[in-house]
Amino acid sequence: MNKKKISTLCLLLIALFSLYQWKNAAVSVKEVEDKEAPSSTQTPVATAEIFFDNGVPVEHIMGVGKVEHPSAIALYALAYMGDDRFDDFDVVISMDYAANCVLWLKEHAEGVGPGMKGWRYGFDNTYNDVSIQAPWYSAFGQACGIEALVCWYEKTGDEGALNLAREAAEMLFVPIEEGGQLFISGDDIWFEEIPSKEGEPSHILNGHMRALLALRRLYDASGDEEVFDWYRRGVASLVHWMPLYDTGYWIRYDLNPQKSGLLFRFNNPYGEKLPELAVDEIRLEDPVSGQSAIIDVGGQSDMKASNGNYLAGVGWQAGSLVDGHTVRRLVAVAPEPDVNTANTKPNTYFYCKLPSVWNNNLRREWLKMTIQYKDEMRGDIVMEQRSIAPDEEFVTMRDGVLSLTGSGEWRQWSVPIRPQDLGWPVGMSYAEKHKQYLEELFNDTSELAIWEEKSKEYFHKAKVKMGLDVVSGDVKMDE
Repeated sequence: MNKKKISTLCLLLIALFSLYQWKNAAVSVKEVEDKEAPSSTQTPVATAEIFFDNGVPVEHIMGVGKVEHPSAIALYALAYMGDDRFDDFDVVISMDYAANCVLWLKEHAEGVGPGMKGWRYGFDNTYNDVSIQAPWYSAFGQACGIEALVCWYEKTGDEGALNLAREAAEMLFVPIEEGGQLFISGDDIWFEEIPSKEGEPSHILNGHMRALLALRRLYDASGDEEVFDWYRRGVASLVHWMPLYDTGYWIRYDLNPQKSGLLFRFNNPYGEKLPELAVDEIRLEDPVSGQSAIIDVGGQSDMKASNGNYLAGVGWQAGSLVDGHTVRRLVAVAPEPDVNTANTKPNTYFYCKLPSVWNNNLRREWLKMTIQYKDEMRGDIVMEQRSIAPDEEFVTMRDGVLSLTGSGEWRQWSVPIRPQDLGWPVGMSYAEKHKQYLEELFNDTSELAIWEEKSKEYFHKAKVKMGLDVVSGDVKMDE
């Protein structure tokens, strides 16, 4: 074979390898691009079609079929009564339709214990990676039902509706192990939207807050001091737990961490070209268990997705050997803006999964990401993590900036990862709910002032970055 043919063959092989890497990156990033669309493993409740039977909503959930959804029926009852401060269903006020929804709540309230009634969910549900099997009851569903019944009582004087609301509240005060929605940890309590009995529940934030709002409304209508005591305890726990939901740029949906598919990348913090950093190993360590998830960069399977810990993207050069270490160097490219986009430069992605079993959603101990590299040239590197907010793709990690000196030494760069950094994506709709609920609860509890301000700041900053209408307060996007 002559030199010209050899050269052509080499160029062809290089092109094919680059194409493989590009496709790998495109697929990997696309998997987590849509921050609110449910994956094929999740129950697509948010995209259900809604039909109405004399004002009572019936949902058709793909893969499930037609269901009567307790919280949806209660929320429409509130909307028909003109009480839709948190939900804009754009319906005509109708006490007849409201009466039909309230009648459904009365007829479908099942006795589940002494003085305790609940609205059963008759379908299996999965959100993020938490599943619950039918039949089940939800603190969010109980809360919405309580609000609807209290509102009906306020407008009609129906004492039966108020009494049923009190019986519905009782389910919130019963521990999960006994069939209720109450989680207890020391002096703290949490009203669980998905009260999974398998392991620790996920502690969904908006479900707990909605339950608090319902209890406050029930107390105002009934004067029941026991209801107010549970409200007070729930608010105190909310104040205590709120730091666990704060990423520093967004509010988490729950305390259940994303356990696999955690996406990171290397970037230049100043918008300049990346230095061609030689990376030997990426290690995610759990100091509690002592276990580690490792990517042997430059090794034969470092881009194998089935490992769970792997490289992706075209920002990695071909593997090579340096001082006996298998490495890959970063491609020297200049960063591109990446708001609401995917596969922009740099494509220096890497994925990790948690190295050990996660069994405590209230955990506060941090993990650690360690990069072993050769300090061959001067330059600056930043480690970024995939954002859980919808207004940006990646965020800089704490202590995530590294200044290279060109010393020629092998070094280790460690970056802390808090449990808060491991959340699932949260879109604008839930961000708005967090803001609205905290604004309401803040009126009662001054200790929530900082969280009311933060949720408002995060929400409005995202609206500005995403080009949404800030003046009128309308979120002009497809939910």
